[in-house]
Amino acid sequence: MQIIQHQNILAQNLISYKTNVKKDNILQLINYIINNLNAINTEIKNKVIYTIKSEKNEYQDVEILIPVKDKISISSGWQYKSIFKMYNAVRIRHEGNFNDIEKTKQYILKYIDENDLTPVTSPYYVVIRNENNFTTECIIDIYIGINCNSL
Repeated sequence: MQIIQHQNILAQNLISYKTNVKKDNILQLINYIINNLNAINTEIKNKVIYTIKSEKNEYQDVEILIPVKDKISISSGWQYKSIFKMYNAVRIRHEGNFNDIEKTKQYILKYIDENDLTPVTSPYYVVIRNENNFTTECIIDIYIGINCNSL
């Protein structure tokens, strides 16, 4: 697995959705949201980003960030974010079964530790490809922001 340093994420005009979901259902939820954006009169503009705020047993609190084409009026449960920026991150690409993404995350965390890097964010996941079977053929980039200060 290749890890690339000094990566950035920049996304604008996002809607944010925070919820509690079973670990295995995050990709299905993302697909459901994407397929129903027409209900709020917009469509996706770029790749979906999500992060896990906390985990308890088989559930996790997540925030899903969806870049959309038009600024929209937000209904309950949604928030608007004009911009999302992450600078100086390390990135690894997970390809294959979604159930194995934890191994990829542990690999990048081990790399951070072994290289004496200081993380300043939790992992953010950028969904590159999410096939209809939701688990076996996904591509997800994992970004973790790193402290760029030398003290």
